[in-house]
Order: sequence, then structure tokens, then C-alpha cells
Amino acid sequence: MDYAEDSSGGSLDTFTFSDRDAAGDMSDSGGDALVHIMMTQGDGLNWVLVYVSIVVNDGASYSCEVTDWADADAYCTYTIDDDKYWEVSEEITISEGNNTNLCDGSNGGCTVDVTITKVGVGGDDDKIIANINAYADAN
Repeated sequence: MDYAEDSSGGSLDTFTFSDRDAAGDMSDSGGDALVHIMMTQGDGLNWVLVYVSIVVNDGASYSCEVTDWADADAYCTYTIDDDKYWEVSEEITISEGNNTNLCDGSNGGCTVDVTITKVGVGGDDDKIIANINAYADAN
């Protein structure tokens, strides 16, 4: 889905993303990879300004943490690369937290509604740049 945002410079930035299932079987123990989200259009986003949240099977909304920075109580995590920006053709992998079972795959999989927000700085408001309706297949 396309979302536009006004940056502090007054320009209009458009971001688009695609999704795909993360490979692997699901379990009831937590830590399972759910979906991959790829940026397909947009200017690079500094990882510090990226906020990811998910809703699994129309349940509660969970704030995800960067995998390398997440604590043991994180509900969900997402991977980032080693540079400072999320660029076109790069993807994140969203997973359950290590101790959180959001989708055990017992119904064949789960819907995963992903919201990507660009965090505002210097008085700018946070802006939702994408809502993605993904599916995590149990197989």
C-alpha cells in the first residue's frame, strides 16, 4: 500500500512495500519467523526512525523491537542490516519474541497486519508510511 508523507522540507515522499511468508514451520514455543517485508519504493529510512508494530489474527497490537536490541520480554522482533538505512530492495524479517507464541500454525497460518511508522523528529509528528496485510503460512 502507498502512503505519502510531508517531510520537513515540504517534499512528498512515497513508500511502497511488499510482503512474503517467512520460510519454516511454526511451533507453539515462540521465536518463529513470521513474514518478510521489503521496501520497493522510497528514499532510505534511517533505522533509528523506523517503528514496526503488528496485529496477528485481529488480536492485540504489539510493538516490535530490533532483534539485536530486544530484551527477553519482546512480543515481536525484526531484523535490520548493518548499515544505517532501510533502502529499496532490502527487507526485514518479523518474528515472534523468543518467549511469545503469537502464531502456532494450528490453523494453517496467521494473518499479520504490519504497520510501519516513520518516527518524527524536531517537532514533526510520527507518520504511518505503510499498512501491510501479510500472511504467515504454517509450513
